Amino acid sequence: MLDASFRFKSLMQVVSEQNDPIDFAFPSAELNLRIDRALTQANTDGPCFDLRFTKRKGREICVPRDFETAILLRRLNENVRRITRVRQNDRNYIVSCLSQLLGNGLPFVVARYDIKKFYASIDRDELRRICSVRLRSSGTTRRMLEKFLSDLDMAGASGIPAGLALSGTLSELFLSEMDKRISRSQGVHFYSRYVDDIVIVADPNLTDFDLTERIFDCLPSGLRLNSTPGKKYFILLPKKESRGGPSEYSFDYLGYNLTTSKVFSEANHDKTLNARKLTIDISKSKINKRKTRFILSIKQYLRDGNQDDLMDRFLLINSGYRFYDRSSGRRLSGGMCNSYPLIDHPSPALRELSSFYSSVFSSRSSSLAGRLALAPLTRRNRKRIQYFDLCAHVQQKKYVGFDERKLSQLMGVWRHA
Repeated sequence: MLDASFRFKSLMQVVSEQNDPIDFAFPSAELNLRIDRALTQANTDGPCFDLRFTKRKGREICVPRDFETAILLRRLNENVRRITRVRQNDRNYIVSCLSQLLGNGLPFVVARYDIKKFYASIDRDELRRICSVRLRSSGTTRRMLEKFLSDLDMAGASGIPAGLALSGTLSELFLSEMDKRISRSQGVHFYSRYVDDIVIVADPNLTDFDLTERIFDCLPSGLRLNSTPGKKYFILLPKKESRGGPSEYSFDYLGYNLTTSKVFSEANHDKTLNARKLTIDISKSKINKRKTRFILSIKQYLRDGNQDDLMDRFLLINSGYRFYDRSSGRRLSGGMCNSYPLIDHPSPALRELSSFYSSVFSSRSSSLAGRLALAPLTRRNRKRIQYFDLCAHVQQKKYVGFDERKLSQLMGVWRHA
């Protein structure tokens, strides 16, 4: 049974006794005192959550300033998540479902939409209304959530800020009714949403206008779709080929690129089922991001001459890694080998990235290649990068083990890239 109270015992359930004292820079012996302080914050009038707001790529990001705020947010998030039973969809599960649908021989329309400035556009008054209904069974949770929203009011924040696990849970709760309505609407075979990215597979007779109108009808007040090029995709996968038409269709979703042929092939022995050839790879934008991070790593090496850090950053760009998330108080996984388990091998995207690494050292037109030729980078390290078998590395799911401080130091070079 869920203990939704804010007491010493319930707060201890969301504390990481190993990581929190280190991450928030206080002695482990003070842990009980800190929890008592958090309880005092929770039970007094006035501001409760000490939040720090920053801007990253034009987006408002929020993090807890202290341990007390962090554990109150974790307890509140756990309560909301378990009472309402909302959770974010699994990214790889969504792409897996898409691949199964797009790989069969039926005609579909495939559409992708993006909600503009999602977190910042959430109407907090409407969120309060939804939460008052969905959290009616726990007055304590409603009270603490109102404190959180009131603190956002006082801080002049827009909507709910990104960066907190609680914001993710509240955003799912905010759109849960919309998700139900669209997924159950006529002609929709598959609907899913990952944060602000919507994907729909529907009957071939439905138009872009039809689906856009359905979303508009279901979107809560204040939210709208993004019309920026690249944020929207709509295509008809026909039943039969037409002369002069494209031989394949390709679109990106959640960091993956899905490419399906228009040509049908007989997929079983009795020739009753047709199928399209479907390939899954890493999207171009995600490959370009890793190219940028590699270049920034090279430039940092040319400034500080630290070969060990250069090689560590190279492995970090191309491997999986685990880290402690202050917001949720949990250890999570990230990185190349963790993020793309569904890609087909051999992967053209990985081959392209591997070739890029080699070309940085060998290209005659690259200014970096000339500077690297004069840098005291050992021959062994040059070869480790130039002849790195990225495809095998990713396929074998190689992980690197860096502590949180080392991860922060290495990743600081490309923090905004």
